[in-house]
Amino acid sequence: MPDFFVRVKAYRLTIEAEVKYTLIYKGGSDIIKTAIDWKAVKMMIKENDIEKVEKISMVEQVFMKLKTMITNGTLQPGDKLPSEAELAEMFGCNRLTIRMALQKLNAGGILETRVGSGTYVKEFSISDFFKEFGDVIFTNINMNEVLGLRKLIEVESCMNAIEKAQPEDKIVLKKRLEEYLEAKKNYLMKKDKDFNSSDFKKLINMDMAFHRQICLCGHNRIYYEIFLIIENLIKLHLIKELKQRIYNERSNEDDNHVIIYRAIIEKDKDRARKAYMSVLEISS
Repeated sequence: MPDFFVRVKAYRLTIEAEVKYTLIYKGGSDIIKTAIDWKAVKMMIKENDIEKVEKISMVEQVFMKLKTMITNGTLQPGDKLPSEAELAEMFGCNRLTIRMALQKLNAGGILETRVGSGTYVKEFSISDFFKEFGDVIFTNINMNEVLGLRKLIEVESCMNAIEKAQPEDKIVLKKRLEEYLEAKKNYLMKKDKDFNSSDFKKLINMDMAFHRQICLCGHNRIYYEIFLIIENLIKLHLIKELKQRIYNERSNEDDNHVIIYRAIIEKDKDRARKAYMSVLEISS
């Protein structure tokens, strides 16, 4: 901040009604002004120390007002918005402005337009947003970075699952494990073990479902949301490591998914961590 403004700000904070002050500032040449009273200082502050407000377009104003109405609960998920004509009348603008603001909210996953029905407030999910735009946001990401994040999120979720998983969580986890093992068996039975086959794709989906359920068992919503946000990246990493381990875990006893499940049930953190790390580090 220029010396002039520093001195004015100091003056504003320390001056009393009858105090006189000398203010020095530069404006091409040194000029000295003395005996500046409070009124003069306020005028200087008004002219020099307050940032000018930027002009905001009508579209942005409507967008912000609608967003505020949603975030403060005036508009709830599932509520239907008035028509474009009604909104234009409410906000005092044209229908094109309303349409552009609604498109912006649609793109952000805050609203959804149903053909023949209207525009509704959507139950916003950051994971849905990243599923739509994750490929744009997560560019130039290498698999080692994904591996690092999986270690942070999934291994910790597994530890949480040992402490927090409810009986119903464990029932679902067992089902996901059985579905994974069945899909693996079906794939290995095929003579032509094509990584582009529907059997391999089903195996990938069942594997993902097992890991997703572990995150749910951990009962940490943030970890689960992050898992969903990067789910496509996790899937790419999982495909890479599954191609390497599929032939090393032919029996269920050798399968680390089985070991992880049993460790969760038996509350054995060391065994669970070791098995989980074995799954993740195959591709590193």
